[in-house]
Amino acid sequence: MDLIFVTHNSEKWISRCFDSLLSSDYRLEKLNVFVIDNASSDGTVPLLEQYRNRFFCCGSYQLLLEDKNHGFGRANNIAAGSGHSEIVVFVNIDTEFFSDTLSVLEQEIKHSHRNIGIWEMRQFPYEHPKIYDPVTLETSWSSGAAFAVRRAVYEHVGGFDALFFMYAEDVDFSWRVRDCGYKIRYTPRASIRHYTYSSVNEIKPLQYCCSIINDLYLRYRYGSLRQQLMGNCRVISRLLHREVYKGARRDLIKYYLEHFGRIRLCRHPAGKSGNAAKFVGFEYEDVRLGAFYFRKRLITAPSIAVIIKNDLLSDIHILLSCLKNQTYPSIKWYFAGHPFDAEDMELTYLDLEAPISALGDPYFSIVDEQFLYYADHFETLISSLVNHSCLGARDNCRGADQTPALSGIVFRSAALQSYNKGISFSDLYECKDMEKLFRHIICIDAETRRIWRH
Repeated sequence: MDLIFVTHNSEKWISRCFDSLLSSDYRLEKLNVFVIDNASSDGTVPLLEQYRNRFFCCGSYQLLLEDKNHGFGRANNIAAGSGHSEIVVFVNIDTEFFSDTLSVLEQEIKHSHRNIGIWEMRQFPYEHPKIYDPVTLETSWSSGAAFAVRRAVYEHVGGFDALFFMYAEDVDFSWRVRDCGYKIRYTPRASIRHYTYSSVNEIKPLQYCCSIINDLYLRYRYGSLRQQLMGNCRVISRLLHREVYKGARRDLIKYYLEHFGRIRLCRHPAGKSGNAAKFVGFEYEDVRLGAFYFRKRLITAPSIAVIIKNDLLSDIHILLSCLKNQTYPSIKWYFAGHPFDAEDMELTYLDLEAPISALGDPYFSIVDEQFLYYADHFETLISSLVNHSCLGARDNCRGADQTPALSGIVFRSAALQSYNKGISFSDLYECKDMEKLFRHIICIDAETRRIWRH
């Protein structure tokens, strides 16, 4: 695969990114690294030259030095044009690879259907907030921070559009890929650390202005007249309101005036329907509440017993599909209630009347068909329990009666037995004072670890 990086005054990020890449468990001789520098004025280029010898283990290492800043999309196009591998991987330089990032990504690609054109990697410590389908893992667009694409697909759609200097070029690229009939798959097991924000909702001047103006370009290309007017009204509103950073009004006026000369470049690609485009307010997809929950990767993974309670309320196989996508590596599967065909899942029958002590796992959770679970459900809840002595952890998802749901809560087995000696699994469902029990369960700030199906 070809691995593409774009740098511009990126000296502080290079060592962390490249050292982690060189420590990868991936066979680096299969990797061709292309780094394109957008006219850096700091120590970026000398540092990139120093790494030339360290990348001798790779298939190739090419450094492309530009005399001007082309922006993110156009620079990626130039670098990608130098490669020939069937898979092209675009990764921001302000990232850090986990040891298994590329090997897991390769396996995801290998086992994907040919109609998958893009694979989006998961970002740590803040996951990208847009929703994805927890069953199929399909998503409507891919963040440009870390993703892989089939070269044939990339070349078919013409790569990134240079109209977008920075930000929103990934949205436009994704929409054009989907408009050609390909799907985008989120790969939560292939994760990468991205130092995108130093704090939640941090304001970056370039991102602030470019995101607003590039949103206008997307609306001119794909949106209705009403959506185009909404985009322009947004600019005017930002100009009239209090500045989000010093000089924001001046910067936005500059970008807004410049954009009028580029509107003619926003023509919709010939022969394309634009049906993949989606505007949700000023986002391009519905947003997962709580996606900015700070995540830590667990060093060890104590086992959790997950009990699938089949009440025949709906298709159990939809639930099974999203459970198979769980990123937590140490899950033992059990089932209670009506038997069912679990296909390739190894299931053990469990009588719910049995005491909790019957299982020797440090954690357990009971799930049923009422909810679908995002891939990081158990990982996030268990990681939140590491430094707590409470009974368990839950998200803020609620059922039909708007009360917290028992399904999907991760319980600490030993703590629950101390709280109520001899308690069985069915006792949990018949608990008369659920409110008292929930006072001993932490609720993390991550509202959509699961979706209520009904």
